[in-house]
Amino acid sequence: MQSNFEFFKTNPLTADYFPSATQVEKSYALGLYSGEETSIRVVAENIERDIADQQFLNVTNTDTFNDALRVLKYDTNIDHDTLELFYDLKQSGNQTAHQLAVMTVSKTDQETGLRDLKRLYKLLFWFVNTFYDQTISENDFHEPQKEDYIYTATITPSAAERNLIYIQSAKTENGHFIDYIGSEKIVIDPKQTSFVKSLFSAP
Repeated sequence: MQSNFEFFKTNPLTADYFPSATQVEKSYALGLYSGEETSIRVVAENIERDIADQQFLNVTNTDTFNDALRVLKYDTNIDHDTLELFYDLKQSGNQTAHQLAVMTVSKTDQETGLRDLKRLYKLLFWFVNTFYDQTISENDFHEPQKEDYIYTATITPSAAERNLIYIQSAKTENGHFIDYIGSEKIVIDPKQTSFVKSLFSAP
């Protein structure tokens, strides 16, 4: 099945967004909701800065996501609903990043992941329709399925997933995964072709 974000590839000026947007879809489909949320935040911030650049706004590299959003809010005619999308995606990403930073289990679930993937899609089709004269419809969205990605060779971890470990097998003779305590593991069962997710904890 094609990505929801194929429309990025139709214009050389937006093509660079395609890999990061599809990474979000893959993370969602494989159940990596923490990585999905933090990746969504990065994409939204890059879009925000792209808009600021196109509008010749006074946004610098040292400005935070929130600083730049404030400029967009007061110095552009972007509608309220679109600004709310930016703020919602920023907040979700911030919450997940904080949970990762303090090594707590993320509370992001599939329902939240799908909600924010739809929000990102809505933001991105608004972006290309508004600034690149495309005619993408909100109704074109489809939920990514695990089966679409289960046979891909790998998924590149984002910086936000630095505490995640992806393995297919590990030595367990000592009774526990001492080297991986505190980390999250994705195990691929080659017989059942199913994903099993577990959190390691000290015995």
